Amino acid sequence: MSNWYLKLIRLPAILFVLNFAVLAQFTEGAVEADSEWKHYRLTPFNVTVLLPKLPVTDYSIERCSNFERYTYAAFADDVVYTVNVTSAIKEKAPEWCDEKIEFGLNTINSRIGELMIFKDLKRAPSVDEKGPIRARLSNDENQVIVIDDLKNGRFIDLAMTFHKGRKIDSSKFFGSMNLGKAGSIVEVGSGSPRTIGDKEQKTNAEAYWDDKSMASASANYKLIHRPKARYTDAAREKMTDGTVRLRVVLLKSGGVGTITPVTELPNGLTEQAIFAAQRMVFLPKKVNGLNQSVIVNVEYGFSIY
Repeated sequence: MSNWYLKLIRLPAILFVLNFAVLAQFTEGAVEADSEWKHYRLTPFNVTVLLPKLPVTDYSIERCSNFERYTYAAFADDVVYTVNVTSAIKEKAPEWCDEKIEFGLNTINSRIGELMIFKDLKRAPSVDEKGPIRARLSNDENQVIVIDDLKNGRFIDLAMTFHKGRKIDSSKFFGSMNLGKAGSIVEVGSGSPRTIGDKEQKTNAEAYWDDKSMASASANYKLIHRPKARYTDAAREKMTDGTVRLRVVLLKSGGVGTITPVTELPNGLTEQAIFAAQRMVFLPKKVNGLNQSVIVNVEYGFSIY
């Protein structure tokens, strides 16, 4: 047998090894799981909701507007599920605030307006304004409900985000919100340290797409939630500021793959940026109906002010 023939039959095996090595590099640290809907208690609240996976969590505070917001987000079967719990804070607004806003119905209406403007959502006219659902909002790629729970000092918005043409049944998710105790529940706690992707893609056109032609469509990836990176005490003590730049692999599974620092900062700031990037939630890019992994550059700015 000639040497050229031996080389030829070995080539597919070599290419397989190389492709496997590249895939392993891109998927380093990635977490994948099948959807398994469970009632999750949204720590630190006595609120439960059905979610397909353990969500990632995030926290922000608006002192001048007198509220804090806890975010819970999960990806499953080409849909991103997001829950935001916005609640009043007890401390008074700082003196440096240009405008101090009391938490209440105006805060809910401001949130509804924000969603309509920044996500280009339309409001359904049939909502009973006296009921707990303050608004239903939607377009071709989003469905949102806003729930009034001001008697407990909070309101909640639930959102489903998807590529245009995806079949959506929101009743399971939207109808699962329980503002009191539920039966069998799983504590969210601090949430998943990394966005959990799917083990396999769903490609059945009739089951997942309104129009069969959409099953072979292409669409860019959509970043739905990008957690903020936390400033560390060590960085504050050393008065460290600047920008951390990362190269992040957003996997076709919906999970976050390898994260490579391009520009780093000391005192734990690079690590905080990586931890935030691990919890980015997105819709994968689609090419001819199939999900594709992409590499993106992400920046996190840190300032002592």
